[in-house]
Amino acid sequence: MTLLIIVVLAILALGTILAYLPTFDYKYKKEIFVVCGAFIMGINFLKILPFGILKIGEQAGLYLLLGFFIQLLFEKMSEGVEHGHIHHHHSAPPTFGFQIILGLSLHSILEALPLAQLLQEEPEVFHKYLLGILVHHLPATLALVSILRLSGFSMKLVWAGILFFSLSTPFGFWIGKSFSINYVGELLCIASGSLMHISTTVIFETEGKKDHHFDWKKIFLIGFGIGLAFFI
Repeated sequence: MTLLIIVVLAILALGTILAYLPTFDYKYKKEIFVVCGAFIMGINFLKILPFGILKIGEQAGLYLLLGFFIQLLFEKMSEGVEHGHIHHHHSAPPTFGFQIILGLSLHSILEALPLAQLLQEEPEVFHKYLLGILVHHLPATLALVSILRLSGFSMKLVWAGILFFSLSTPFGFWIGKSFSINYVGELLCIASGSLMHISTTVIFETEGKKDHHFDWKKIFLIGFGIGLAFFI
């Protein structure tokens, strides 16, 4: 529970800081996004996916694909904010910001469903998985706040959106615990497929180049992020 509180507080703190920054400059955040994407990929392949495969065996591939396509649906709703995409929407309709908040929150709830059972059965996997959730929520918070501000939302609505999003992970944990959701292997593989989509999108699309050219700097950042996941 302490870690869940940390997730909420981290999102609230970052979101509040970003909401009150006077200016925006996103160029220097590309490197952070790459490291975050690589870290999520490392946590996913080294910690989450092996445990999911161990639980359900050869069915894991089916649930991975399901998670991948579910993420495509969430991305349609959230405009890719969960992996840090930032677009300018000065002419967006009033419902646009709420659509993004809803898409992000549904994604977060789905991710959190297996947490309660993991906490009981595999505390180590629980900690790694929750850390992965936290890491990819931070760039999502950055993008969410930025889009809401650039879309002309009032500060109260921006902060309400941050609060709603921050509480979605504990809410997913509560749902999993209250309804005794025992499909932890299936849910982990679904989440793994979703995280696979998010991490690769962050890594490949950070530069905004169609040829996905990797320079040595980006290769180093990817290696650094995966290395963090390996040693944590």
